[in-house]
Amino acid sequence: MPGTTPNRGYRYPEYPDAQDVRQAVEDLATDVDADVATINGAFSLALNAPTVSLSRSSNQAVAPLTPTLVTWTDELYDNNAYWEPIAPEEIVFQDTGIYWLTCSVGIGFTSDATPREAILEFVSDGISAPIPTSKSLTLDQQSVTYFSLIVPHIVIAGGETVTVRVTHDAAASLNIFNSRLNVSRISRLLPL
Repeated sequence: MPGTTPNRGYRYPEYPDAQDVRQAVEDLATDVDADVATINGAFSLALNAPTVSLSRSSNQAVAPLTPTLVTWTDELYDNNAYWEPIAPEEIVFQDTGIYWLTCSVGIGFTSDATPREAILEFVSDGISAPIPTSKSLTLDQQSVTYFSLIVPHIVIAGGETVTVRVTHDAAASLNIFNSRLNVSRISRLLPL
């Protein structure tokens, strides 16, 4: 009776077995082929993980002390119908899972004499909010301030949405630009 390797389960003949080299090589080739097909299937699933990449190609004005949702204008990639132009501020999760959210936004400088703050945050209508949900920075008074926020997010039910919100306390409206949002599912949720 043939033995099997402990990690991959490849068959090999035991010493007392009748030796049939041709059959042993065929069994090994069959086992390796099946193993590679399994690995390729998992690799293909990983490459095709639900993902969306959005950007904003023009400036968007943000009034002082007014939480403003970033309105996305360009869909760079979306393999799971996350974003629709009829609701350009939000993405809608189609599947449960653990997602990786990344966002970057440039916000115009303020010439105010007093240092000003701005907040970039993810906002979700789901049960679990992205952790951490926001980032606050002091705005540069002479050049653009760039924000980036990278967070994990658990989606418990399909249909949940997430938006990106910007707020600042400068004396006048500021423009946001060079905005980018990427969302990828990195894991399925396993049943409890």
